[in-house]
Amino acid sequence: MNKLTKLIKCSLPIKISLMAVSAMAILLITSMLVMVIYSRKKVKEETLQKVTLTLDATMRNIDNVLLSVEQTAGNVYFSFLPHIHESGAIDYFSRKMVESNPYVTDCTITFSDSTLSEANWFLKPYNSEKDSLICFGLPIWNNVGKHIGAMYVDVSMGQLSRIVAQVKPSANSFCFLLDSLGAFIVHPNSERLMQKSAFEFSNDLGNPAINEALEAM
Repeated sequence: MNKLTKLIKCSLPIKISLMAVSAMAILLITSMLVMVIYSRKKVKEETLQKVTLTLDATMRNIDNVLLSVEQTAGNVYFSFLPHIHESGAIDYFSRKMVESNPYVTDCTITFSDSTLSEANWFLKPYNSEKDSLICFGLPIWNNVGKHIGAMYVDVSMGQLSRIVAQVKPSANSFCFLLDSLGAFIVHPNSERLMQKSAFEFSNDLGNPAINEALEAM
């Protein structure tokens, strides 16, 4: 070992060779580190881009579903108004509403005092079948502008959840939709709907990073 050390110290070509090898090794390691960091950054950017495009497409799909319900409700509503006082008109147009749109599960037309004074989407926690619903409401006015009732069009949250369940930004991922308070509006597991909020699930898991993500959402 001492002889090898002395040889290295005395031999200039060996010193130069070792320096060259060391420099090449450092350069190679640095290049690999740069490539790994760049590749990781590129993969992350591409993944985020793919996820964003997928989520945007899903949101447009849900928006289109809800918009189709609004448009169908408007068409049936204005067809119903001239027949308001006819016997059997409520049952006929309620049934027509359900038949006209595959996303509509029920339609209720009522004549009574109501706080509904404009078209509005809102949630119902449950119905007789224990299925969470999102409901589109339209106020009914008589010919002198008096508020006399409302038309309520129900859309199953389970149906919207099935649309979302088909979305896979990546192999081991799934999508869900929250309201401003963190309640699940759409989730691939329908049992989560209108139960605990996302924040409550996060607190049960005890993971602060999830809360930060939820706040950002």
